[in-house]
Amino acid sequence: RGSTTNNPIGSRATVEQVTGYAVIVLDAGPYAYFAIADGSGVERLTDQNQWYRDWLAQAASGEAGRATLWVLGDDIAEAPPSLANHVLGDEMGVVLVGDGHNLGPRPEVVGQGAFTWANGSTSDFTDDAFVLTNPFCNFQEGYDALGATAPAVVTHRFALGATTGEGAVVMNANVGAAWNAVTMSFSWEDIRELGEPTPDSESALAGAILEGVLPPACLAQRDTTTDVLDRDELDDGLPRVAALYANAPNPFNPVTTIAFDLPEEEHVQLRIYDVSGRLVRTLVDQRLERRHHGAIWDGLDDSGQRVASGLYVYRLKAGDFNDSRKMVVLR
Repeated sequence: RGSTTNNPIGSRATVEQVTGYAVIVLDAGPYAYFAIADGSGVERLTDQNQWYRDWLAQAASGEAGRATLWVLGDDIAEAPPSLANHVLGDEMGVVLVGDGHNLGPRPEVVGQGAFTWANGSTSDFTDDAFVLTNPFCNFQEGYDALGATAPAVVTHRFALGATTGEGAVVMNANVGAAWNAVTMSFSWEDIRELGEPTPDSESALAGAILEGVLPPACLAQRDTTTDVLDRDELDDGLPRVAALYANAPNPFNPVTTIAFDLPEEEHVQLRIYDVSGRLVRTLVDQRLERRHHGAIWDGLDDSGQRVASGLYVYRLKAGDFNDSRKMVVLR
């Protein structure tokens, strides 16, 4: 998250370094002005606008095979001088209808129907209903009123009781180019439940979006932060297939975690190589039990020296399973 100039990922890495990202979320919070800067002005050295456009353009041919740009924050569409020739207007299909929704300091947000993602899957937002409120004070936030240009659609609108207003969420999908776009004119931290009892609005909304845009392998992972098991592992919580996951964070500095699953006890080798194929570091070389595993790499080689910035490959061998992925070290 970050709304200050040059804080987003585009100022830290090249598009080529992050082709393995399937989703980038930019939550600019309550200060979304110039969250996606165009590079003009002395203080804005990185053209974030072009960076995100280039990242979407590589989706079909990139390592992840898809890309989803998810942008949210107050005044997110208001700041650019013009949405013409801007990723928000051109690729994401956003139209700025007004700089405010005019429904008071605690507007509701209600779903308008289903949306079809670039991969052909559909998420139904019809039952979505939550309220927005500033967590610190009771004044009206600058939630932009949004419209959409086809094929983008307004999936959620501002509301107050029976009164339905302008768009709050706009989604777009490009099947041929394998990318999706989600624009929300509010901060995630402003979401509150509409009434009691209600489902968890944040989890339901995030789950519907992520299930539509993430690769299946990502959805099969265990959520180690909350100890929630994947639906296929509800019986004993143990993996059914071997898997090597994308390291996180990536790019990284100074440490990253490599997660992998073992469906049975095996002798495991997890090694890191540079792009020339030279062995840099052996993280694991031992017999491990059947379960979810995670190995931390601190950016050091086997001699204890810090490696240089650049692209590296990590490879997992466990029985008949052999897989590798790429990661980027930034200094």
